[in-house]
Amino acid sequence: MRLTAEDYEESNESPTLLKDKEEHPEEEENKKELSPAAKKFKNFWYYNWIKVLVGVLGVTLATILIIDIIQANKPRILSVSVVNASSATYLAPLIDGLSTVYDYNRNKEVINFETSAFFTNDGSESSQATTLALRTNVASGDYDILIMDKVTADYFCEFIDICEDVASFLPEYVYTLYEDHLYTMTPADYHEITPGFYIEDNAILKETDMFFEDTPYVLLPIPNGQHYDNMITFLKYIAQ
Repeated sequence: MRLTAEDYEESNESPTLLKDKEEHPEEEENKKELSPAAKKFKNFWYYNWIKVLVGVLGVTLATILIIDIIQANKPRILSVSVVNASSATYLAPLIDGLSTVYDYNRNKEVINFETSAFFTNDGSESSQATTLALRTNVASGDYDILIMDKVTADYFCEFIDICEDVASFLPEYVYTLYEDHLYTMTPADYHEITPGFYIEDNAILKETDMFFEDTPYVLLPIPNGQHYDNMITFLKYIAQ
C-alpha cells in the first residue's frame, strides 16, 4: 500500500500530540469557522455589550418607576407610618390578613404602610426630615396610625405635639380591647394622657418582624386621620 505525505506525517506524530488531541477535542471544534450570523452577533456584542446592559437597566428602572407612580396614585383606604422599623420587616402577611376585613379592590386601592422613616433625636438631617414629615402628615390627616418605639413616641408626644388621649376619640369598646396595654405619658406642663397602646407583643404585628428585639413599641391612633372608620377596623383586627 502506498503512503501519501499526509499519512506519513500523521504516522510520525508524537504520542503526546495525539494524546492532546484526544483529551481536548473541543479545541479542535473551536477552530471551526463561525457562521456569518454568529460572527455578526459576536462583533456586535463585543462593541456594544455596555450599551445593551445600560439599556436593560434603564428599562427595568423605568418599569419600577411606573409601578411606583401607579401605586402612589391609587386611593388609600388606610395610611400607617412605622418609625424605626426593623430592616427585616415583611408586611405581606399583615396586608393579606387586612384584605379579608376590608372590602376593597386591591387593583384600584391600597393600604399604605411606610417603614422607611428613622429617628434618633441626634439632630441629624434624616431625623429632622422624619420630624417634619410626621408633623406635616399628622396635621393634614394623611396618616391614620403611627407606630414607633417608646423612646421616640415619648419625644414626639412631648415636644412635637402630635398625640392626643385616645379615650377622647376612640369608641369605648375599642379602648377596652387594649386596657392591659395602655401607653401613658405626661407631656411637659400637662396632665397624664394615654395617646396609644403597647404593641410589641401583639401576635399579628410580630409576624411582620417590624420590631427590634427587646424594644417596646407603641401604636398611636391619629384622631384627624382621613380614614377614621378603617383605622378603627385595623385596631379591632390586630386585637383579636
